[in-house]
Amino acid sequence: MAGDKSSPAADLPDNPVALQAFAKDLNLNLPWIETLTITAKDPHNLTDPEDELKRELGFYNQALQAVKAAKPLVLQAGVPFGRPDDYFAEMVKSDDMMGKIRHNLLQESKSIEASENARRQRELKKFGKQVQTEKLRERQESKARSLEKIKELKRKRKGASRAGDDDDDAGFGGADEDEMFDIALGDDGDDANGGRRGGRKGAKNPRLGGKGGGRTAGGKGPGAAGGPGAKTSKYPGTKFANDKSRPPKRLGKNRRRNK
Repeated sequence: MAGDKSSPAADLPDNPVALQAFAKDLNLNLPWIETLTITAKDPHNLTDPEDELKRELGFYNQALQAVKAAKPLVLQAGVPFGRPDDYFAEMVKSDDMMGKIRHNLLQESKSIEASENARRQRELKKFGKQVQTEKLRERQESKARSLEKIKELKRKRKGASRAGDDDDDAGFGGADEDEMFDIALGDDGDDANGGRRGGRKGAKNPRLGGKGGGRTAGGKGPGAAGGPGAKTSKYPGTKFANDKSRPPKRLGKNRRRNK
């Protein structure tokens, strides 16, 4: 500024008239094709000069506007500006440099894609852990419910078995479950031996000449009159007719407790 004493331009003379006269001397009436001067119509307004994207976009728009305005002027001057078909123009940057640029761009793209994949994997892993935790919790709850049901059934069965033991002792003269089980086995054995290992009682045995399987070679079975054991057996034809070595019956629970 002219009024600022600290500025280096303060010592220079300020003569606007001389400057305008000097500009007129420099102004030559030359055709446009000699100067190729184009002034953009729209100013380059930047609110933030540090924003590189907006700044470069403004430069691009001004250059595009200037090219559109200069093309008809060049055609009017009759000067060709298109590249001939047989013209080979070398790149400003070498192929090696362009290869490096391409490699860097690909690496940057791959790194961005890898980071996105890693982020998605983390999210999926987090979601998978949540699902797994929920499944484990459901299994634990189901297991706890099953164990509780089993305990409840055991308690009910235990109470029912105690009540059944008292009723059995009163109704069967103190016979317990083991004794009843022995009796049931004895009955099954008698039924099985009635037909001699499942055979039909009175069936003919081909080895005895068509006689009954329950008879001996003499024609009399163990339970027949005059047969073996007919006089001494209290229960003719049974398995334990003269068996004196059979153990006595087991006492019931109440008798064993009061013994």
